[in-house]
Amino acid sequence: MDHLAWLVRVVTAEENVPDSCFVVGLAEDQYGESGHFIFQAGLAEPDEQSRRLGLDSYCVLNETGVCTTED
Repeated sequence: MDHLAWLVRVVTAEENVPDSCFVVGLAEDQYGESGHFIFQAGLAEPDEQSRRLGLDSYCVLNETGVCTTED
């Protein structure tokens, strides 16, 4: 198992109502300039159209800029 190359010092979790998602963030500093990990998921249960369009997933973003989504 890989380990973080940075120390988690900042943790945040909040609803982003304008974008209709819930965001959890872990970071080494308050500006996110060092290591960070962000998880985003929709606030509402996806409807059938969202499922057909592949919008029923989540997003994981890290400091390398890689965004991973899963259906």
